Amino acid sequence: MVVGRPLKLTQGVSLNARYRPVIGGIVGRGGGTITVVGIYNGQARLLTVSHATSTAFGPDASQLQPFQQPFGVWPWWGTEYQDLPTYRCGPWVNRGDCRRADLAAFDMNGIDVSESELPFLIGVIARPPSWVQGLADVPGSLTATGTMQVAATKLWAVEGEVVEKVGRTNGWTVGVVTKTCDTANYSFQGRDVRVVCSDQATINSDPGDSGAPVFQRLDSDANQIVMLGITTGRPGPGARGIYSSLNQMRQEMPGLCFTIGCQ
Repeated sequence: MVVGRPLKLTQGVSLNARYRPVIGGIVGRGGGTITVVGIYNGQARLLTVSHATSTAFGPDASQLQPFQQPFGVWPWWGTEYQDLPTYRCGPWVNRGDCRRADLAAFDMNGIDVSESELPFLIGVIARPPSWVQGLADVPGSLTATGTMQVAATKLWAVEGEVVEKVGRTNGWTVGVVTKTCDTANYSFQGRDVRVVCSDQATINSDPGDSGAPVFQRLDSDANQIVMLGITTGRPGPGARGIYSSLNQMRQEMPGLCFTIGCQ
């Protein structure tokens, strides 16, 4: 397993460009945002949203769809490891295709170690130089000048709590939780899917931000964060952002964690 310490960058790197070592908060599969590299089933797995994969809300053909970073630029270095099929849920008069989280995991079996001394970092996301309030509807910086490390996890946040995200479209945005455990309805590739128990926050999510890590900062160290979830979309004007909480992510990937040596 390749690991490493958070980087101290001397100059900015675009969230939409080739970024080595690979970390969260930068452009990834399907033009979405990479969430983070975590640990699942004892191995490093890159996380992103299911709806940015070749087959939304279900396994790709033979699970061999390659992952590049940035998207569409070779060489490829990962293949889909898990993207669960939907299940039927809801009252019998209105049943639908459901998922517990909008989440997919990729392995690292094709990574070209010659590209970087550290091809990827566990539990690290990009840190732009500043953040903006999501309600301002103004994009934040799309340049990373440092990184943040996952130091703790939290299964969910409650209404009124401050949460943050780093995405490749709107950068680093900060907002508050406005709704918890509500059903989010999506339509991708001709399919309608319900992502159950989704949360909403004013974190300014636009196309391309899907997959952005959702987190809180530790008061004791601004470079350390508490992992909270994965950005999945936006429900329309005013609501700003939908995300699947870590609790929902672990419903699909039990034991998912983000620090070196975790099980």
